[in-house]
Amino acid sequence: MPAVLTGVQMRSLFSVKAILSAALLLLIFTNIDWHAFTATLVKFDGLLLAAAVICVIGQILFLSLRWKLLIDHAEKPINYPDALRITLASLVANMLLLASVSGVVVRIALTMQHSVSLLKASCAMIIDRVMTLAAIIVMVALALPFASHLIKHDILMKMCVLATVIGVLLLIFAPIWLVPFLNDLTARSRRAAGALDYLRSIVADRTSMIKIIVTSICAQGLYFLSVLLIAQSTGTSFPVLDLLVVLPAIALVASLPLSIGGWGVRETAFIIGLGFVGISKETAFLISVEVGVLCMVATMLTGLPALFDKKLTSLIRQALKLNSSNAA
Repeated sequence: MPAVLTGVQMRSLFSVKAILSAALLLLIFTNIDWHAFTATLVKFDGLLLAAAVICVIGQILFLSLRWKLLIDHAEKPINYPDALRITLASLVANMLLLASVSGVVVRIALTMQHSVSLLKASCAMIIDRVMTLAAIIVMVALALPFASHLIKHDILMKMCVLATVIGVLLLIFAPIWLVPFLNDLTARSRRAAGALDYLRSIVADRTSMIKIIVTSICAQGLYFLSVLLIAQSTGTSFPVLDLLVVLPAIALVASLPLSIGGWGVRETAFIIGLGFVGISKETAFLISVEVGVLCMVATMLTGLPALFDKKLTSLIRQALKLNSSNAA
């Protein structure tokens, strides 16, 4: 399989992300009241944290189901256990190598071992990421009308107008520009034609498309629920509806692949976002750290069958080997 990025490019990208993570975390560390942070830390509710882990495990199961549904439209469908194994292997690669590109390379490469072409595995990966982003954007749009008491009225109105204008322009001009572009591209490239055919096969299957949308919403909803439980575990009082209003925007910023494993960007997004609902930066920082750690714990717990499943162990080893060779 060809490398997604050359070794030099990957090392350069990793260095930039590492610098950004370090700079943001250093800025946070120098502005945190560590006495207040420690006081919040010792009040945590273990049962709520356990419930949050269960929610993240549920999210992983839904993400695996979405991957299966996407691959079902490729050359050869895969069963759910294999989709779960591939998802877990990619998450473990992200966790151990602290780079989102690791999971992408691993998921594509391991999917290709199930007689799926590089083209369709790559297309499925793009659609998978787009569906997550789309679910978050939709939730941000739905939350905006309820944010009037959190954001100044004039700023909120400008945000709503901007979102409306962008949406209308996309609806008007995207088909006018996109259709001729795609027709020209597919006429010149067999790969582009194959990718478009794969996308059409997914969109044309309404039942499958509905399932993909529902799994995306459920996965994102479980993530939001886990964050809500983590926030409640700190013993801090806050309006639950307000937290649910700002969470989609926080998730949108935190999902940007700008830092190592999301560290730094996620914490900054939580501190700023939760500040709108009256949660202190110390508590917000603790919540963000717990989100990152508990996602790792949930991945490890979901992957416990690896201790008894030679196939999953083999996939994880291949994942690490693929990333090592890709970075070389």
